[in-house]
Amino acid sequence: IADSIAHFFGEKHNREIIKKLKDAGVSLEGSRKKETGKLAEKVFVLTGTLTSYGREEAKRLIEGNGGRIASGISKNVTHVLAGEDAGSKLKKAKQLGIRIVSEEEFKMMIK
Repeated sequence: IADSIAHFFGEKHNREIIKKLKDAGVSLEGSRKKETGKLAEKVFVLTGTLTSYGREEAKRLIEGNGGRIASGISKNVTHVLAGEDAGSKLKKAKQLGIRIVSEEEFKMMIK
């Protein structure tokens, strides 16, 4: 693939076409898809035993509603979905002031 790309840009004719496209106002840069959904721009960590949802189902619901999943607590995490017997992740989230969400609150968020 790299050889093909190098070959393409190595040809003067191809570079001229690209220049004409740029000059005509064609944007050659991709844009990042903006996250949409009820949980857009929210980053969740799951901790404890989730009784209403299996862990995989909870992940699917978060991502399906525009949210993201993180494996550990960091400054980028916005919410912690805490089930029963949540441990050190819950404690660290509280110390950092991260919003703790129960399963019932989570249901309301995605409703």
